[in-house]
Amino acid sequence: MLFDLQNLQKSYDRFEALKGITLTTDAQAVGLLGPNGAGKSTWLKVLLGPLPISAGSASVLDLRLPEQAREIRRAIG
Repeated sequence: MLFDLQNLQKSYDRFEALKGITLTTDAQAVGLLGPNGAGKSTWLKVLLGPLPISAGSASVLDLRLPEQAREIRRAIG
């Protein structure tokens, strides 16, 4: 599974950068489109591990965050 996100949230104090993202996909490639400030970079940083998840759960390539963040980064390159 490429992504399995359940109610993924990232907050900075009172500002919610990511609000309840739920996504499950087996796709081989995914593109991100959106205006400035939409949360694209925050989403990638959360999924690669440098930013902690505020709430919810996530796995990338069947590896769990935050426990396996290092392995996710190795697999992605």
